Amino acid sequence: MKERRLEILGILCMATSFLALISMVGYNPYEDPGISPNVMVENPMGILGVFIAYFFIKFTFGYSSFLLPVLGSVWGWWFFSKREASILSRISGYLLGAMLLISVTLGLFEIGMYSSSGIEFNYSGLIGGNLANFLVSFFGMIGSSIIVLTSWLLLIRGYFSWSFYGPFDSFENYQEWLKTTRSGDDPLFHAIVTENSQKAIGVASFLRTRSDIGVLEVGHIHFSPLLQKTPVATEAMFLMMSRVFDELGYRRYEWKCDALNTPSRKAAQRLGFIYEGTFRQATIYKNRNRDTAWFAILDKDWPSLKKTFQTWLNPENFDANEQQKLSFKEIRNNQEKI
Repeated sequence: MKERRLEILGILCMATSFLALISMVGYNPYEDPGISPNVMVENPMGILGVFIAYFFIKFTFGYSSFLLPVLGSVWGWWFFSKREASILSRISGYLLGAMLLISVTLGLFEIGMYSSSGIEFNYSGLIGGNLANFLVSFFGMIGSSIIVLTSWLLLIRGYFSWSFYGPFDSFENYQEWLKTTRSGDDPLFHAIVTENSQKAIGVASFLRTRSDIGVLEVGHIHFSPLLQKTPVATEAMFLMMSRVFDELGYRRYEWKCDALNTPSRKAAQRLGFIYEGTFRQATIYKNRNRDTAWFAILDKDWPSLKKTFQTWLNPENFDANEQQKLSFKEIRNNQEKI
């Protein structure tokens, strides 16, 4: 029933977004909701399209508002295909921030090009234009430009701030990083290779290994798009856990990440890691303090968790389209009731 609702929600999101996009493509600044009924409307969605386009483009964020129906379509497909929403939520947040900054940037451009008495904010929209006007009133054009430029840099840096390294600007640089980093035993890197293709589509490592007390951490996890959100990704994590507890006989398996990295936190908890707390200002990297969230699995947790993995990874848990029948969380909840 839940899957049926997600499919319906996805279809509605895609349909609504598509209609909004058609309305906005047909936007004409000379057509507004107060247009005379005797005038022929050019918008392909008729008078409803005029209302929609005028609201989004004129009243809100100008032409950057085109991102809204595009995002709506993507979310619709995400709901329809019943995918995990955490990654898309983060990307959507940054895109909405970019939409606002584009609108304000266009507003500054219009203020600089036209006299204050003749500005209609046709490109930035009234919200973005008035925000730009507010900045100029308090900080002047130069100060406002510096503030907007700084906001752009913070937005871009924030998107790429979860890892201590990268993003890499070329495959050669990535190879060089691998050569200098993977050579030792700590971190001990593992290539994730699919049985069918025999191609490496991801990496993960054991690090901060304390064999004397049976503790190590999993980290440096990087999955290519071919591996992300697939059963193979979960199986790879399961195999590494099996080595830690069944083969090496360790007592504790840790997962640590930036406390702001919501996708990583959710991934850890989905895989059975227990949240233990946050170490505030644990380190400094990329010119900012980083709080580190700690998660762990203990040897006493492993037998039950292992059964959950085996049940979820069983081919009978997937339909012909390789969609799961029971989620990892549902299986864990069912086992706890037994």
